[in-house]
Amino acid sequence: MPLVEAAVNFAFTSIELNHPDRVPATVALMEEDGHSLRLTDMFAR
Repeated sequence: MPLVEAAVNFAFTSIELNHPDRVPATVALMEEDGHSLRLTDMFAR
C-alpha cells in the first residue's frame, strides 16, 4: 500500500516540523482509518 505509506510519512514529517502536540491527534486519526498497526510499526523502527 504505497499510498498509505506516503500518507504516514507525510504525517510524521508534518509532526517533526510542527509542535509535538500534534502526535496524539495523528495517532487518533490513524486508528480511525484502521492504520494503527502501520503507525506502531513506524514507532518500533
